[in-house]
Formats: sequence, C-alpha cells, structure tokens
Amino acid sequence: MNNLNLKLSLGAQIYQSDFDSESIEIEVSQHPAGVYYCVIQTENETVVRKFVKQ
Repeated sequence: MNNLNLKLSLGAQIYQSDFDSESIEIEVSQHPAGVYYCVIQTENETVVRKFVKQ
C-alpha cells in the first residue's frame, strides 16, 4: 500500500498526517463551522475534497 498524506484546512492548515491504513477519521468538533478542504495525496495522485461543517 502507498503511504498517504492527508491535510485538512479551513483557511489555514489545521491537521496533517501521514498514514498507511485504509481509513482515517478526523475529529472536527472543536473547529468552527465553515467550508473545509481535505487534500489526500499519494505518490501517484492528489485528490481534493470539500465538505461543509454547519
């Protein structure tokens, strides 16, 4: 399995982690409402996902 890098940002980066597992859960309850961008990067590709916390 490829090593994955995940970044979560709301204006400024609030979380970053490298991990080798197939799933990850990020707790955002301590962060304000807003539009978050999650960047997931492997050696071969980068995917950006947007989600809204209300």
